[in-house]
Amino acid sequence: PSGKAPVTAMADGAPNASTVEKAERSGLVEVDRPLVFNLVSGGVRVIVIVLYIWLISLMADVRRLFQYHGAEHRSIHAYENDRELTVENAQGFSRIHERCGTAFLLLVLLVAVLVFSVIFPFVPPPTGSALLNHVIFVGLKIPLLFPIGGVAYEVLRLGGKYPKNPVLRTLIGPGLALQRITTRVPDDGQVEVALISILKTLWRERVGGELPGDERDFASIAEFRASLEEPDVQQAG
Repeated sequence: PSGKAPVTAMADGAPNASTVEKAERSGLVEVDRPLVFNLVSGGVRVIVIVLYIWLISLMADVRRLFQYHGAEHRSIHAYENDRELTVENAQGFSRIHERCGTAFLLLVLLVAVLVFSVIFPFVPPPTGSALLNHVIFVGLKIPLLFPIGGVAYEVLRLGGKYPKNPVLRTLIGPGLALQRITTRVPDDGQVEVALISILKTLWRERVGGELPGDERDFASIAEFRASLEEPDVQQAG
């Protein structure tokens, strides 16, 4: 024998580099750069989620669902710009919207990754058990999602109010980019569905109650809008 210790041997009771490296990968010990590690791991989670959404968007049923999502955005744009709610007007608008729920969820995720990466690596372990520490930290992160969601909501609200502000545009930019996946160009029929939903909602806000329960077929959105002005419908609330 050469007398040289193998690389897996223990020296003075201390774990060797290989053992420490495996423990770090398993999350049982802290890494040398916790901030960088948490930011990178959080970024990987975001990439995985976006990749998953992209993959399911290739399915025919999901792609059709995303078309209705685009129809919703175009119809809302027409309403918010005080245009007559017709298919032609709605189809002239973008399928991307600053206050989309998709953008909100992504912004919550990004803010959570940033906040958790900055705060938790520097919080002293409350116990001597790595597993118990992880459980405690998860329990602390859950209530923090509420103020994080509030911040994300306010950012989106301001982004919709001041769409040309460069700072706000940068903050909501990832959410707008994600909508390139979660929305698709809708056909006229899908836009009609979105417009009718808006008209029914506006009617309920104005009159209250529900529409009469009888089923009727309408040749156009204009005919449906005219039906909302009928006396029996006006008194439905």
